[in-house]
Amino acid sequence: MNKTVFQLPKITKTGIPEAVVGQIVGLPKLKKLYLNKKLSDVSRTQDFLQSVLHLFDIKHRVLSGSLKSIPEKGPSVVVANHPFGAIEGVGLADCLLQRRSDVKVLANELLCQIPQLKELFIGVDLFGKNRREKNKKSIETARQWVDEGHLLLIFPAGEVSCYQWSRRRAIDPVWRNTAANIARHSKASITPVFIEGQNSWFFHALGMVHPKLRTLRLIHELLNKRGQTLEFRFGTTIFEQEYKRLSSDKVLTNYLRLNTYLLSRDACSDVRPENTSDNTGSFDVLVAPSSIEKMRQDIASLSRHHQLLQQGDLIVYCAQSHEVPNVLQEIGRLREMTFRQVGEGTGLAIDLDSYDDYYSHLFLWNQKTKEVVGAYRIGQVDKIIQQYGIEGLYTHTLFSYSAQFLSNLGCCLELGRSFVCPNYQKSLSALLLLWKGIGHYAARNPHYRTLFGPVSISSDYSNKTRNLMADYLEANHGSNVLKPLVSPRNPLENCPKETFWQLNELASMGDIQLLSHLVSRMEPDNRGIPVLLRQYLRVKGKMVAFNVDADFQNALDGLVVVDLMDIDARTREKYMGREGSQAFCANHTGMKDRHLTSNQEHCL
Repeated sequence: MNKTVFQLPKITKTGIPEAVVGQIVGLPKLKKLYLNKKLSDVSRTQDFLQSVLHLFDIKHRVLSGSLKSIPEKGPSVVVANHPFGAIEGVGLADCLLQRRSDVKVLANELLCQIPQLKELFIGVDLFGKNRREKNKKSIETARQWVDEGHLLLIFPAGEVSCYQWSRRRAIDPVWRNTAANIARHSKASITPVFIEGQNSWFFHALGMVHPKLRTLRLIHELLNKRGQTLEFRFGTTIFEQEYKRLSSDKVLTNYLRLNTYLLSRDACSDVRPENTSDNTGSFDVLVAPSSIEKMRQDIASLSRHHQLLQQGDLIVYCAQSHEVPNVLQEIGRLREMTFRQVGEGTGLAIDLDSYDDYYSHLFLWNQKTKEVVGAYRIGQVDKIIQQYGIEGLYTHTLFSYSAQFLSNLGCCLELGRSFVCPNYQKSLSALLLLWKGIGHYAARNPHYRTLFGPVSISSDYSNKTRNLMADYLEANHGSNVLKPLVSPRNPLENCPKETFWQLNELASMGDIQLLSHLVSRMEPDNRGIPVLLRQYLRVKGKMVAFNVDADFQNALDGLVVVDLMDIDARTREKYMGREGSQAFCANHTGMKDRHLTSNQEHCL
């Protein structure tokens, strides 16, 4: 029997005798439990953990995910939030030992005073004068443990979660970089675990008076957890192939924290924007398909000037509404059909409006099957404004902006209403052909330097996912120059208390593929970010504002701006062709540095 367990120094750091501090924090009660309940007679580590849990009548269960997501062997790091301060370490360690026998926990060195836990815990000193030097050795021990192919559990916060008024919940303080550093060094897999729950309101109220009062309360919080069930949510294991994209330990730490908190019950709540996508009875029946023969006649009437490019049986055309009335009718039908399948659409029998009358229609035609594959709507902004004013632009129905915004864009084309038919969505070839069509169109009209228009995030995504995407896009792909010049007609509501991320965490991530991983882990069908959004970001699109379109099943429209001169030469040639790209660049020589950074002459 070890009577030195839970022993403080005779005179503590505060200068107050050990006996007084011990009484305040509750050490005698804890020591009595250890000595009198025969815990000290249990020698095997896992038996001891289970005895502790049994003593407090505490159970644990996996609410979501699976222990099997943790590799059975090889270097592995498990990170978790720290809601209670002690008992979650006992419960989670017991849980992990059911998967692997080679588990160690980086934890408070006071717990290492318990003989049965010495083999399980690697102690860190949270309060001593020489803790920095001592902890270097502990972290090196932990690093070596993982290097040798074992599993390490870390609570990166290093201290218990505290209540934050802005979030209306208890969350961890800033995470330390230790877990990220160890994982990167060993190229270890990393599994995030979220632990539901929080300490008592009294605990958090004390912390608002002074943080050290929380610390004094921790043992009492352990003792009041009797009869509870610890609830663990295991996330997708993150391998080195994914996190090597991140530039530093700090950035990886932010990413791990995001992946941990997205597992929480609040983050997982499947709240979706209101729409009618699940109520097909409210949708009009789609119009009948256009006659193939009449569409063929439309195509036959077009000149070679209307053809932008051809690849096999697929041809990209661009024409006005009066030139291809039957094809346009089919485009309107296919728009609505395609949009409905992703939770968007007008709900009408056909998606055509007054803007279609004077916008150009770039469409992909399969000459073998005689069908429309996909389409874009293109508006030459200068000509539209000359004839209809700024109200003649479709985007002006979604966003409020003035001539100053358009002046900053220079000569520009408005894009929108893009789609690719579902049976052509298995590969990106159809979308890429449409983009090549846009590139060839711009090369033929080289005075148009900028593309802009709405890109949709459907209401099939949850509210939290849409807020996460919007915040990430503004943080990493926004425009400080253009943002003040645009206001959404119907802004996206973003309540801080409903989010689990900090903007600086998103800004440091800076990789659209990592955002897509986060999104796929939040969505029940594991889908990532929309394909078209990804395409705009590949060509350095800037997200200016976000608007909820109530007339389009509450789709979230991001106003994206693409400067064609900002695209790297190889990508520009891919879409415009070498000669087209060279001619386009020659038309804009000397203008690159000015664009989107100052007011300039434009072609309105």
